[in-house]
Amino acid sequence: PVKEVEAMGKKMIALQANVNYHNIAMGQGQDVIAMQKLDMGHKEGHWVMLQNIHLMPSWCVDLEKRLDSFAAEGSHPNFKLFL
Repeated sequence: PVKEVEAMGKKMIALQANVNYHNIAMGQGQDVIAMQKLDMGHKEGHWVMLQNIHLMPSWCVDLEKRLDSFAAEGSHPNFKLFL
């Protein structure tokens, strides 16, 4: 579904890789980068795709907490997260 998400984003918000769209393959060391991109996306309305999160089940607890804080704070209306 990556190509479909990217095509939809290009139509909806002129999606551009590494500008307002961040596709991260989760694995060793990518958790920090993912959180940085999530914070940026939440504030600036970017789209973030996290692939292979099944490789980091304990990190998903941190992700859930971060998403809860985004919900309480209120995210940019264009922010999207794809897992």
